[in-house]
Amino acid sequence: MELTFANGGLHEMNEKDVYLYPIRVGWQTVLEINDKCFYTQVLEGNKKYENQPGYRCQAGLKFSDIEETLSSAITSLYRRICQNNNTKFSGPQVLDWNNSYMLEQSLSGIKFHPFLIKVDKYIIYITALGEVNKSGARIGYIVMFSGEHLRKYAKYVQLIDLDRCYIDIYQDGKLNQYFVSTTPNEVWLASKKLKKFRETQLFGLEHPLT
Repeated sequence: MELTFANGGLHEMNEKDVYLYPIRVGWQTVLEINDKCFYTQVLEGNKKYENQPGYRCQAGLKFSDIEETLSSAITSLYRRICQNNNTKFSGPQVLDWNNSYMLEQSLSGIKFHPFLIKVDKYIIYITALGEVNKSGARIGYIVMFSGEHLRKYAKYVQLIDLDRCYIDIYQDGKLNQYFVSTTPNEVWLASKKLKKFRETQLFGLEHPLT
């Protein structure tokens, strides 16, 4: 089952913690606007968006380009058909995320429910908890957040493997720099970044929910 996760429709746990709802590859919705039906679809990952799913919209025989967000896909096609440059659509509303039944259906069969926490100004996304081995390590644990690298926007992806911890830094859709060491503390020390934090904070390991 292929899933990506987004925070456009959130189920609040408390003031600091939220669960993320999955967007399933192949998920389709229909939206009627001005007597025209717009069919939206979540597509398989593609290289253009770092192997994340793309979005496409169809109305009659006309298709949108494959876009990074559903908002962009339906808005661009609507403007092309109706020649209206002012109207914008919200992806979460098109997915009907204000409907509790639809949200429940999106979670059907999901064993792990990704969530996010906040560390200072950073939103930390816990996307996979991994499996605990004999030494207590969570193999496959994945967490990410957005920040800066060399004064430019960057995505930090952190991973715990069998005997290594990794930090991958992506910019403009490409892996710009990476660090490898044996523990979360050591790999952040090796990176020489964000020194004011305890390294296990940025891995999300100090939070009670994790």
